Amino acid sequence: DDAFLEAAIDSVEERFAEEPRIAARLFGAAARAQQEMGLVPQSLPAYARAREEALRGYGPDHPEAMLARLCRWPNRRPPAQHAG
Repeated sequence: DDAFLEAAIDSVEERFAEEPRIAARLFGAAARAQQEMGLVPQSLPAYARAREEALRGYGPDHPEAMLARLCRWPNRRPPAQHAG
């Protein structure tokens, strides 16, 4: 449920403020979960935070940070809807 994910995102901000690499992965996971739930607009802030934390934790030239900059939802196709 989205309220659970929002609470998890808030928790990441508090608990991992000094660990940007971990925060980047957790924000990314939360954003992907929101996306899979069809909550695309709500996932955008978490994707943005994942990018920010990856840049902060790895530096701009690290592959993880470069990948995070490329992962922008509006430039990607939505997940396929499964019938059934």
